[in-house]
Amino acid sequence: MYKEFSNINKLHNCQLVCLIGESFLTKISHFSASSLCFEKKDLKQDLDKKVTIKVAKENNQNINVKLSGYFTTDKENYLSFIIEEKDQVFFFDYVTERRKEEHLDLCLYQDVEAKDQFTGFSSFSLIPESLPELDFDDIKYDQIFLGKKFSAPILITGMVGGVKQAVFINENLALAASKLNIPMGIGSQKLAVENPKFNTKFELKNKFPNLFLIGNLGFTDLILQKDPVSYCRKAVEMIQADALAIHINVLQECLQPEGNTRFKGAYQVIERICENLAVPILIKEVGSGLSPQTAKRLKACGVSALDVGGKGGTSWNYIEHLRSNKNSIEKPRETFRDWGIPTAFALGTLSNEKLGIPLVATGGIRNGLMIAKACAIGAQMVGIGLPLLQAAAQSEHAVVDKIKNYIHELKVSLIGTGSKSLASLNNKICVGRPFESQFKSQIFKNLN
Repeated sequence: MYKEFSNINKLHNCQLVCLIGESFLTKISHFSASSLCFEKKDLKQDLDKKVTIKVAKENNQNINVKLSGYFTTDKENYLSFIIEEKDQVFFFDYVTERRKEEHLDLCLYQDVEAKDQFTGFSSFSLIPESLPELDFDDIKYDQIFLGKKFSAPILITGMVGGVKQAVFINENLALAASKLNIPMGIGSQKLAVENPKFNTKFELKNKFPNLFLIGNLGFTDLILQKDPVSYCRKAVEMIQADALAIHINVLQECLQPEGNTRFKGAYQVIERICENLAVPILIKEVGSGLSPQTAKRLKACGVSALDVGGKGGTSWNYIEHLRSNKNSIEKPRETFRDWGIPTAFALGTLSNEKLGIPLVATGGIRNGLMIAKACAIGAQMVGIGLPLLQAAAQSEHAVVDKIKNYIHELKVSLIGTGSKSLASLNNKICVGRPFESQFKSQIFKNLN
């Protein structure tokens, strides 16, 4: 049993500050891998002279990073610091690690879901069967996904990795996934692929050898690689992954201060990876939902499965709003909190396309009835993230209990519709409330 992690700070302040000399401190307004820009004008510093500064989080200046470089000014007289090339990779790792901490803390301690929380699942119902010719123990809810049989159609989605808090959380998730025989995803491995010192923070198979583990990389990171296949292979080998998820998050990258906005060429890169990697490739949206056009092109690239990643659950666009400094592009991040195709609408539409590959429904799934509904309209697996992340921050028992509750609710949904298996659910659905259309038709007939 793992001890409850008690050292997760209540919401990191994401403001970076620069310490110049022994006492002079100023806030950093924005930064890239190669430069820092400051909030104030007319800061008095020697220009073009090599110096060493410290960069830290405003609320914890003891944890800092030293950078060499020189100061310069722009045409409006704002001061910038150009980071020496030898320190750029080090600073990039520092910033990435801080960002992961911020993402994790925001998910644990703030409301980060879509404001309206509309997933589309309330738009239709399962049809009750009052006297099913079944016993509760007759219900079967196992599912085959990516060549393996799992005990339930539940996938723990990839969420965190690479930072201290994530080790505890991922171990609790992995223990639950192994115990209940369901698959699990890991958070983005970019940090460890590019810097081996973070590898140990992703290790799970040593403790949980039977775990079906799905690796994770971002598509924008792959576009930047000269050899994306080797980059992916390194991620897979690092954690002995059984599959690899490539997450697509265009809006989040656009709204993230340090985001990468180079998107062209993604389909060609994904096709190369599918052709050359030995494990199945899962394409995973992170909240905007997959359209039929995108799904068809991805299927043509050779992907093994699609996670629709619809709207209604965690809003990464809004998370970037919460991370942001008070600057001119803060408002658009809040504007796009409810952006995307609702999960049920994305799932149902793709299911109707009969793509011939498994679909995963992720995005705002919060109970077993929603799992049953997702399976009824075409999901082979149902991804759950935020509620399990929050449970895993407590203990492995909290995760196991949460998943067992989902499974019990799923079984109740099955028996309640007279369905012996998940496959039987697809003819037990109706638009709106059960028999609402017949009721309206009868009332209309009586009025006439």
